[in-house]
Amino acid sequence: MKRPWPEHLTEIRKGRCARLKPGSTTDQPTVAWRFDPQVRIALAPGISCYTANQEYEHGGLSPQECVVPVVTVTSAVVAQPISIQSIAWKGLRCAVAIAGADAGSRIDLRTKAADAASSLSGGAKPLTVEGTGSLLVADDDRQGEAALIVVLAPDGTIRAQGPTVVGG
Repeated sequence: MKRPWPEHLTEIRKGRCARLKPGSTTDQPTVAWRFDPQVRIALAPGISCYTANQEYEHGGLSPQECVVPVVTVTSAVVAQPISIQSIAWKGLRCAVAIAGADAGSRIDLRTKAADAASSLSGGAKPLTVEGTGSLLVADDDRQGEAALIVVLAPDGTIRAQGPTVVGG
């Protein structure tokens, strides 16, 4: 909807706003220009425009330009830090002690931390209530190979990892 606007009041007129000449006054809402507070900008009220046949023009008054969403992200669960306290090898059996693990946590011995298929111990094993666990490497050809002890949360996400060498 076109709103009538006297041209003698403005230096520049756009669809949604007009730059007022110094000393001009209007009943339209006005704001100061960010870069020069002496410059006044008149704003077309509501959904009106100062020019005809204009559906949209950048001007700072449309909902797309005025509404700034505020997104707050919080975590309902505060996970305590998990640390690998010790890794001890006896032959091809690895004994592991974990501090801070949740009930239901598991451990695994992998060549690639995020790849369950790279397990050298036949899959993840549960930790005891005390946070200890034991893993066995069945293939003695793997002795001396670099691997990772991976601590998994009950949902399967990796909570901690630490390097080791098969057989110590």
